[in-house]
Amino acid sequence: MSMSIDTKTPGGSLGRRVAQIVQQPLDDTQVRMSLESLAHCYSDTNLTSLLWHRDLRAKMHMSSTALDRDFVQALGQVDNMFAQLEAHIELVDQECRSLRTQVNRALNSTQWLTAQASTLFDEQRELHTRLQLTREFIERFGVPDAVEENSPAAPQFFVTLDLVAEKRAECQKLLAVRSQTAAELLVALAELEDRLYGCLSRWVVSQVRELNGVLFSDQLKYAMSRLRTSQPLFFDHALKEIAKARRTVLHREFHHALSGSSRPIEAHAADPLRYIGDMLAWIHQACAEERELLDTLITADNKVLLGSALEQIARPLEIRVEQTTAGMAPSSLYRVDNLLVFYFGLFLPICDPDSVFITTLRSLCASTHETLRLELERLVDNIIVDIERLLSPTLDVPPSLGDFLGVVADILILHEDSLTSVDASGPLLGNTHALVVVDDITELLTRIRDEAHTAAHGNQRLREYERTIFELNIVTTIETLVPRAGAHAMESAPLVDKLSKQLSDVLREKSTLPFGLPIDDIGESLVVFNERLKTDLDVARLVSRLRSHQAAREVTTKTIQLFVEQYRELYERAVEDVEDNDEIVALLHTPETVATLL
Repeated sequence: MSMSIDTKTPGGSLGRRVAQIVQQPLDDTQVRMSLESLAHCYSDTNLTSLLWHRDLRAKMHMSSTALDRDFVQALGQVDNMFAQLEAHIELVDQECRSLRTQVNRALNSTQWLTAQASTLFDEQRELHTRLQLTREFIERFGVPDAVEENSPAAPQFFVTLDLVAEKRAECQKLLAVRSQTAAELLVALAELEDRLYGCLSRWVVSQVRELNGVLFSDQLKYAMSRLRTSQPLFFDHALKEIAKARRTVLHREFHHALSGSSRPIEAHAADPLRYIGDMLAWIHQACAEERELLDTLITADNKVLLGSALEQIARPLEIRVEQTTAGMAPSSLYRVDNLLVFYFGLFLPICDPDSVFITTLRSLCASTHETLRLELERLVDNIIVDIERLLSPTLDVPPSLGDFLGVVADILILHEDSLTSVDASGPLLGNTHALVVVDDITELLTRIRDEAHTAAHGNQRLREYERTIFELNIVTTIETLVPRAGAHAMESAPLVDKLSKQLSDVLREKSTLPFGLPIDDIGESLVVFNERLKTDLDVARLVSRLRSHQAAREVTTKTIQLFVEQYRELYERAVEDVEDNDEIVALLHTPETVATLL
């Protein structure tokens, strides 16, 4: 049994599936097997009879026909529905095609946006990577923004300095690979470090300006050490400001000590030596305190800084010393000179030799010494004038020489005392200066002697031995009053010998004895000699104008010895030649007798 449906097959996949089901033949083997199976299901009824079987087949045919009719009717409805669905699908397809066209058009128009989005995505990924690297870079090389807000008084400030230095060292390593970023960061870190050290320098200067004779704080000491090791320029600037501040403080304290304290130094201005000594002693004490103060701040040689700190004291000291020494006596001048030299020897090892204070003190020593020398030379000029004016038959020294020698003796006594008060390890300058003073005095005394010699030999009214007596008076006076000054230049022994020979010649001349001549007429000469031996041949009278008794004794003894030696030769010749002449023998005195009578 087959069944065909002439209805138009609906379009679409659903219609094709429905057509396959409707067109399936009923006498198909599978259908038959199905029906047989159904027959077995009704085994309990009387299905074996043909009638029943025919009725069943008729019923089944009718049922099948009804079912087919219902099925066809239902399929018709389904087909209508599918037709409608196909129409709708066709509309959907048209819409989809339209949308596909629009999408394609949109894809074509947004293709560059897709490429741009892909590029932006790649850039975003790269930027994210850079962000991560930047964060790591900043963490390693960056410095917090608030580092400059710390005050140098806070310990965190120096931690920041160490941090900046550490970052700079890291950048230096990175700069080895020629990184432009590292170079820029290095410049930024250098600028930051300069600002921090500038802040530290300003803080140090402000702290120093507020300091007034008290110890430096540990924070300030550490700040100076950091500036010295890391920023020499800032350190030098800080040193200049420190020196400036200390100059002001010392200048103010010096003026306060002069006139504003309870025991002002200027109260002793009437005592020049004490006045100058008190000023120098105060400066020495202030110098020691200042040196100790600076040593606690800077563990280095502070000679330059100390010399600069004393700079403003130099001029007030110079003015007062010059005013005090004006018109001062030579012995007082020497005391001041010796005092200046002593303190100069104390200041020189601890201060800069080229500083204003040391230069001023050296100038004061030189000017005081020169003033002393000029004053002594003025006295010597007066002595020379008196020698030329007062050279008289008495052959005595002028009074001005005694006054001068008294001054010189005082100076030399002070000189010896100053040498004994300084041990062998004392300032070499003091000993050298003392030797210069002795040399100056020796030179002046030598000049007096030379001028006396010139004046004596220029006076034609004096005899030769009188000139020598005058010179010997000058020399012995110098040796007596000033035995400490240049004895090698003032020896009187040569003059004693010279005068003894001259007086011996005078005795020979006055004796009228034929020394070295034939003794034919020796009788008359002996008569005259014996008479003059009692009157004119008095050696003591000849040397009476000698100022020195010791020199007079020496000259007398040597003169008699010289004359007696010559007389002894004459006596021996006369004894041999006139031994038969009793008158002449009676006139002859023995050399011992002549020596006694002389």
